Amino acid sequence: MRSRLARSCAFLLAAGALLGTALPCRALLAQSIEPQQLAAVTARAIGPAAPGGRIVDLAVPSGRPWELYVAAASGGLWKSTNNGTTWSCVFAQSLSIGAIAVAPSDPDVIWVGTGEGNNQRSSYAGNGVWRSTDGGKSFTNVGLPESHHIGRIVVHPTDAATAWVAVLGHLYTKNGERGLYRTQDGGASWELVLGRGDAVGVVDVVIDPREPDTLFAASYQRLRRAWNFDDVGDAAIYRSRDGGDSWTRLAGGLPSGRIGRIGLAFSAAEPGWLYACIDEQNEIEVPAAKEGEAATKRPAGGGVWRSADGGATWEKRNEKPVSGEPPYYYGQIRVDPHDPDHVWVLGIEVFVSKDGGKTFASDVAGSLHSDHHALWFDPHSRGRIVLGNDGGLAQSYDGGASFDWYSNLSLAQFYTVSVDRRRPYRVYGGLQDNGVWMGPSRARGFGGSTNSDWRFIGGGDGMYVLSDPADPDTVYLESQFGALSRTNVRRGETAWIQPRGAEGEKERFNWCSPLLLSSHNSQVVYFGSQRLWRSLDRGDHWKALSGDLTTNDPAKTAGNVPHCTLTSISESPLDPDLLLVGSDDGRVQWSRDGGRTFESLESRLPGVPPALWVSRVELSPHDRAVAWVTVNGYREDDFTPYVFRTSDGGATFEAIANGLPDGPVNVIHESPRRAGVLFLGSDAGAFFSIDRGDHWQPLASDLPLNSVLDLAVHPRDPEVVVSTHGRGLFVVEVTAHEQLTAESLAAPAALFAPAPATLWRGGFGGGIGWSGDRNYRAANPPPGAPLWLWMADATKEAKVEIVDAAGKVVRTIAVAEQAGLQRVAWDLQLDPPQKPAEAKPVDAKADEQPLEPKPTPRASRQRRRYEPLPESAEVDPSEFDEPIEAPFAQDAGGGGRRRGRGGSSATPGRYTVRLSAAGVVSEQPLEVVADPGPEGG
Repeated sequence: MRSRLARSCAFLLAAGALLGTALPCRALLAQSIEPQQLAAVTARAIGPAAPGGRIVDLAVPSGRPWELYVAAASGGLWKSTNNGTTWSCVFAQSLSIGAIAVAPSDPDVIWVGTGEGNNQRSSYAGNGVWRSTDGGKSFTNVGLPESHHIGRIVVHPTDAATAWVAVLGHLYTKNGERGLYRTQDGGASWELVLGRGDAVGVVDVVIDPREPDTLFAASYQRLRRAWNFDDVGDAAIYRSRDGGDSWTRLAGGLPSGRIGRIGLAFSAAEPGWLYACIDEQNEIEVPAAKEGEAATKRPAGGGVWRSADGGATWEKRNEKPVSGEPPYYYGQIRVDPHDPDHVWVLGIEVFVSKDGGKTFASDVAGSLHSDHHALWFDPHSRGRIVLGNDGGLAQSYDGGASFDWYSNLSLAQFYTVSVDRRRPYRVYGGLQDNGVWMGPSRARGFGGSTNSDWRFIGGGDGMYVLSDPADPDTVYLESQFGALSRTNVRRGETAWIQPRGAEGEKERFNWCSPLLLSSHNSQVVYFGSQRLWRSLDRGDHWKALSGDLTTNDPAKTAGNVPHCTLTSISESPLDPDLLLVGSDDGRVQWSRDGGRTFESLESRLPGVPPALWVSRVELSPHDRAVAWVTVNGYREDDFTPYVFRTSDGGATFEAIANGLPDGPVNVIHESPRRAGVLFLGSDAGAFFSIDRGDHWQPLASDLPLNSVLDLAVHPRDPEVVVSTHGRGLFVVEVTAHEQLTAESLAAPAALFAPAPATLWRGGFGGGIGWSGDRNYRAANPPPGAPLWLWMADATKEAKVEIVDAAGKVVRTIAVAEQAGLQRVAWDLQLDPPQKPAEAKPVDAKADEQPLEPKPTPRASRQRRRYEPLPESAEVDPSEFDEPIEAPFAQDAGGGGRRRGRGGSSATPGRYTVRLSAAGVVSEQPLEVVADPGPEGG
């Protein structure tokens, strides 16, 4: 297993003749490219912020009530210094966060424990503990790299260098680095002060506000497998009176036996009171509801216990169970610092007690997303509450009677992404616990898209979603475990179309079941359970093409999570009879006869442990004998990237992960426009290769570290949509990626063929207006035509010229003096006509004239607007000579801003782009097309 902290600092980009199968021996030019030479390749965030995302912890520094730190499960640490009006991401050095803490004695010392403490399928491992001493401007990793998941951090009230960290340890395997750790030197060294072996971690720890040497910690035993989750076992509450040097396991009325997750909270209003919420799975007898009926048994469920004597004795407060469901996903309890009887337990709902935990109501936060994980009470302002859940962040100023939701945090956790062929195209995605959404890849107006441009089209945990290429209003979408439907997003009509086996046959569907529309006929739909299904009529009727294509391992199918299921389906764009499937138990199988028979290939994948999760299979759109397979070891705590290529129809496979950083691989696609150009997403980010996977390079220079679970390569536009699980969606232009060749990299300068450019008619999309600063707006791409070029060296006096159909140069754009890839934008404006210089007569009496202030350009325009001149008046042209910006112009590589007066817009038609640099003249055709209209063509 390779270290989570290992990261490649540079990659070798091999630029070769990407010739598919034409030449068995490919001539490659191996050339090292410096990172700054790819800096022009950037990712454009398109949100959305509308769905929110999972918040797992909150912190507010003492004495700074409007300074908020918000930890997203997989979206980084965000800071606001103005009570949430605006935010900045201050920490993104780990895929996931479990806990944060601000030192009570120094508000600039922030501790971050990485790796979510919840136990979801999407709870990613972290890379240890990080610390900042400058208010989040910089962070340093201070150890515990194999902790993986951290439930809580507490900091000594008067010593910012002393902290205790509750480490849960690995989620899928046993490991030694779990328990409660203490540092007394700011993380320079650590000691395990409470350990219960390699299977039991610590999920929570609290410090007595009266006696900082008194701590309470909750142990927790849990182990997730891909097919089963068990979190009931050796869980208990421990107390230390000497800062952690020694511990006592508490009893005194606490339950024992089958115990799950435990949460702890002190009362600030009554410091001697300590509350615990405990998931008790011991069975209790339930009296018969009616006379003559037998009594039944059920788990005791969630209970609230309270100690008023420092943990010596405990009293169970509630009779009716109160907890989240499933309890392993929640486990947080908080006490109002102004009222020791005001107790909150977080779950799917927010449970609130006003009598010290005896009874609970769930009538608060009903206007918010469910699934609550983080809560903070303002100790100085009664009624102010900050709440985090699966839908983001909210605040209340009236004790929970009403909440204000913060819609300006883009933390969407996407599982999948797809696109249609409108202009601009729509993007579709399924999200963790936030359903299925669709929105624009860019706004039609001058500003970028906003939350109002996105539309919720399906519920549950959103998984695959595909728009019919022949009818883009028809969308296939699914939620967890194979709940499949077809909806018309224009009419709002929905049909449930999940395939079902014959009577007595039970279908096993994966959490994210594979869905595919045939590229040969979009009415043909493929879907996977343990079998491969096909529908010829858009899902109205189904036929099982195969029997069970998995191992059907009885030990795994008996688990409490569906397993031995298909995870990926591919149909060859060249031959509808060529099918390739992968499964969560390691099987890879190829059919050459439309699914009647299958050949097993997994034994031919070199160097892969058996039965790992096959994350993606892909048949090449350029060659029937070429296919790609990725395998994901995350569910075995194996972070090795596994990527494979076959060039002989599956007879042999070779590993092609050379140069990829550590991180399980989730998806791979080949460009439909150029053979051998690959796009890959892993838990370490997004990457591309131009030589069939022999070498890899980061897809963009500024993508945040995040798990990339899916990619959508647009079939028409040279763009890739990157689906992150925690930071929403990003669009990357791949014109250059798909055209880099040995010849272009060897030349002093090269110009790549641009995609058609659209003359958008404008309009003011977005809907933000003058609504203040607490909003979210994605970025539109720079307007006009993006032009990509390669410069081997920094060259002076390089230029790009736009030539019309008559051979006339209509625009000249300067090129920056820098090496590497460059993006130059033509904003579709023409150079203004040249005016001949005119001599002006000298007025000899000018010195005798009284001086009058000349109207400013704004004053001139206002006068023209509000004080019309009489019809007989003559207009002085000089009054209109100030430069007027094009309404959509902006700086973009030297060509985005109008450079003079009197220029006009280009018209639809054919143009030529000419690059002159370093003695090279290179030309490419460019088509400018008209706005397709609101329907997108």
